[in-house]
Amino acid sequence: MKVAIYGGSFDPIHIGHQKIIHYLLGQDYDRVIVMPTGLPLHKGRMASNSEHRLAMIGIATSGLSDRLVISSMEIDRVGPTDTIDTVRELRAGGYRESDLVFCLGSDSFASLTSWPSWQNLIELIRFEVFIREGSGHGADQVRQFLDNCYTKYSVKQGTIRYNLAEIGIPEVSSTRIRADLEEFGRNNLDPRVLRYINQHGLYVQI
Repeated sequence: MKVAIYGGSFDPIHIGHQKIIHYLLGQDYDRVIVMPTGLPLHKGRMASNSEHRLAMIGIATSGLSDRLVISSMEIDRVGPTDTIDTVRELRAGGYRESDLVFCLGSDSFASLTSWPSWQNLIELIRFEVFIREGSGHGADQVRQFLDNCYTKYSVKQGTIRYNLAEIGIPEVSSTRIRADLEEFGRNNLDPRVLRYINQHGLYVQI
C-alpha cells in the first residue's frame, strides 16, 4: 500500500493546503492521511485548539475521496510532536509494510537535518517535496541542500528518496490569514472554513 502522510498545523487549513491534498488524491496513493500536528517541536502553541483544527480540515475535505483519512494521532500524543515517532507508530500499526511518503514544503524539507533522529527517519520513508511560490526554496535550493547532506553528514548518495512537486502552490501564510481574516483570509480560505471561523469567533485576538 502506498500512503501519503500530509502533516501540518492547519491553523487554519487554507487553499494552499487544499491544492496539495487535491494533487495527492490525483496521484496513485492508496491512502492520503491528513495529520494535524499536536505540540510541534519547532513552533509555539497553536492559535486554535485541536478540535477546531480537525473540524476545519473535515469541512475543507468533505466528500473528496474515501481514500482520504484525517488522523488525530499526533494530537492525541502526549508531549511534543516528533516525526520519527509518528512514522514508527504507523509502522507498528496497520502500515508495517506500506510505502510511506511524507509530504511537506521545500522550506520545511530544508530543515530536515535539524529534526530529531533524521538519519533514521530517511531510512523509513520517502518524501514528496512541494515547491511553494516565494519561499526562497526552489528546485535548485533543494538539490543544493541534498548535496550538502551527502557531503557534510556523510549520508550515502541516494539515501534521501524524494519527489519534487512543482504544482504552483501559492504563497499563503496561516499567520497572515489569522491577522487579516477580513481580506487575506477571505481570498485564501474555503468559504465554508471562513464561515466556521466566524461562527466560532476564532483568531479574533490573534
